Amino acid sequence: MKTEKLKEAIGLAGGITAVAQEVGLTYEAVRKWTFNGLPRTEWTGETSYCKTISKMQSEYSVDDLLDRAAV
Repeated sequence: MKTEKLKEAIGLAGGITAVAQEVGLTYEAVRKWTFNGLPRTEWTGETSYCKTISKMQSEYSVDDLLDRAAV
């Protein structure tokens, strides 16, 4: 499933609450990512949530979180 890496990265980054605070979103907004994947704005360059999550933990890079390595 495509959200598994994202779920694990969020957990390693301190959890949904920690990520939400760091990116300036609500808990619910970040929780939705764990089910639906990242928002479209990550691929259009409007946001950089993956960059923040990547900096908060060391297991997954931005490319890992965007699944660019598989493309």
